[in-house]
Amino acid sequence: MKKHLFFILVIISSIVFWLVNFNSLPAQIPVHWDLGGEPDGYSSKLGAFFIFNGFLIFMYLMMLFLPKIDPRKEKYKNFTKAYNMIIFTISLIFFLINIATVLSCLGYNVPIGKIVPILVGILFIVMGNYLPQVKSNYFMGIRTPWTLSNEDIWIKTHRLSGKICFVAGIVIFVSPFLPMYLSTGIIISMIAIVIIIPTAYSYFMFKKGMK
Repeated sequence: MKKHLFFILVIISSIVFWLVNFNSLPAQIPVHWDLGGEPDGYSSKLGAFFIFNGFLIFMYLMMLFLPKIDPRKEKYKNFTKAYNMIIFTISLIFFLINIATVLSCLGYNVPIGKIVPILVGILFIVMGNYLPQVKSNYFMGIRTPWTLSNEDIWIKTHRLSGKICFVAGIVIFVSPFLPMYLSTGIIISMIAIVIIIPTAYSYFMFKKGMK
């Protein structure tokens, strides 16, 4: 019940906030930013309304239905807390970016370029804490051919990935307070490390097991 209440409150709050401020918003709303925090993608305000609020609704539906359609659905009962916390965090962060975007468009001095990396850093930290608890499934976690084919490789890869995500999250969190030429490179590097190292590790663990 609590997970439903969380999403209902977030979705309603977002929609109400948009509707209250809709007529005061400019015709074009930024919906995408580069790594320097500068807008590089825009939509009409009606389109932005549906993009931002539609994503929150999509996350709610995903939380509900992915465990039902996953061929390994029986695994979800063993990592319900981790599954919910990761999706809650993604949704809450997107909600905060949503609110910050509207406030910025209303003329408030909102440093989106600093806020987004900080929130992404928090997401990585949360993922780092919960990834080791995620059991083998087809929708969440490090889903390579090698982790999906071997339970032991899945477990070891997610333990490693959790540590990497946590450290990367801390680095990304502090990156906005560094010079921009350093900040951008750090964010790109951390994201690459989070993706590449666990993927490569799962492959080498698989090859090692074949010997």
